[in-house]
Amino acid sequence: MKRKGFTLVELLAVIAILAILVIMALPAVLRMFNNARRDSFTNEVNTVIKTARQQYLLSGGQAKTYSNAEGSTNTLNLTGNSRLKYLATIDGNGKITKLQVTNGDFQYDVTNNAGIDIVESSDVKAVSELEESEILVITKELSFVFVNRQEPSSITVGDEAAFGTEHFYVISSNATETVLLSKYNLHVGNSFYRENKNSSNFTLIETISSANPNYCLQNPAAMGSAHDTDLIAVVPFSGINYWHSSKCQETENGWRCTIYSYEEPYPVIYDSTKSTVAPLIDLTGYARTRINDYSVAYYVEEYIRKLKSMGASSNITGRLLLEDEAIALGCQWLHCEDAPSWLTSTSYWIGNARTNVDVLRISNGVLSSYNFYDTHYHGLRPIVVVPTSEMLN
Repeated sequence: MKRKGFTLVELLAVIAILAILVIMALPAVLRMFNNARRDSFTNEVNTVIKTARQQYLLSGGQAKTYSNAEGSTNTLNLTGNSRLKYLATIDGNGKITKLQVTNGDFQYDVTNNAGIDIVESSDVKAVSELEESEILVITKELSFVFVNRQEPSSITVGDEAAFGTEHFYVISSNATETVLLSKYNLHVGNSFYRENKNSSNFTLIETISSANPNYCLQNPAAMGSAHDTDLIAVVPFSGINYWHSSKCQETENGWRCTIYSYEEPYPVIYDSTKSTVAPLIDLTGYARTRINDYSVAYYVEEYIRKLKSMGASSNITGRLLLEDEAIALGCQWLHCEDAPSWLTSTSYWIGNARTNVDVLRISNGVLSSYNFYDTHYHGLRPIVVVPTSEMLN
């Protein structure tokens, strides 16, 4: 009799062979599927770049940060994947300087001041392969916003900007960066009392503690020696903590630094033959024990850390106002009548030296110098440098 069909043994053999073939082919199939998903995500990232550039041109070349994170108002005209989250910063020259994109499965997170052009699949990371700390969570970065202005197309010297409770005045701006002067001195250092503005008798009220909720934030009452009675939040300039060099040495009266000439490696040297001065020193590798609560450099760093903890971009930097900047604003040596009133509204240190012991200051409405070893009667009013793209969000 002729046999029909397959025996059980034959069927099991065929199934086993098919299973082996599937097992052998599965990794390749999964790779193809995963690569297709990666390529699709990469195309979406490049679409974000293209759309950001298009909207940059349509806006008349405004630097902006676009994001669809919760609370963001500047979004891109994108359609498609609702899972896609992005943050794209474009500067005044049309360069994408920061790009974060994720769909939960893949992510791209790059900051490059030279500009981000085209993203390749190899640049994209699979979320499943990352440590938890590396997984991108896109949130709205808080912005420095202008006071009483809506969508400014340009930035002007004297414009007032705010970041939360902190206020600033624009002292200069270009396509790359905007330089802001704090509106008030910081709540740091010591509080003194004197009977009147001309009194030389000072009584220490308190040393401002880091436990104070307003510590290292701007304080409208911190006027420095321009104030009539209480001297709130004044600090010594403290040479060793600002000028770091082998020329500094410890003496029985504390650290002392000798400033020889502009050519020495100091950041803030006065020289009437030079028009350029350098900003606050880079404290990388600096002996942290010397940066204490009486250090101008420490307070500037602490203020920037404070702003970042409040949600400011990681791209901001801080320093002191420089003499060239004060002069550009109309504040000449001993004469500031032509300067805006906000520049001379408090008493504070400037980041330049005139001699090996004299540091510049703005006090009582004039630009002058004072001994940085002994004087504790001027406040700290930092400069904050912000990418212009983050000023026009």
